[in-house]
Amino acid sequence: MAKSGSWSRARGTDLFRWCRSALNAVGDRLEASGGAHSMKTVEVRLTKDASLGNELADICDWLSREHCEPGMSSCRAVGELVIVRVVFAVSRDGDAFAKRFDGRIVSQDEEGSP
Repeated sequence: MAKSGSWSRARGTDLFRWCRSALNAVGDRLEASGGAHSMKTVEVRLTKDASLGNELADICDWLSREHCEPGMSSCRAVGELVIVRVVFAVSRDGDAFAKRFDGRIVSQDEEGSP
């Protein structure tokens, strides 16, 4: 993987769009199959800097390597942050994801807010 300083803003933006699209496609398949019940939502906050592309790639790689199929997922820019929310049907997958990416479990009351 390239060093974080080698990511251009344009390449990071392209990767962000690709990652968001890939997460949403997997989420759509899981939701369509009826797997959207009793899921665990994990939020990871990333800083918009030179390492953003690497961090998004790490998330996508981890999901693939761990064979996790997230439910509905989102990536949203808020100020200097990119907030990634991933919903897991398997609770232990959500816990492992939160631990690996220094994320937090989002309560059902918070699910609509950034």
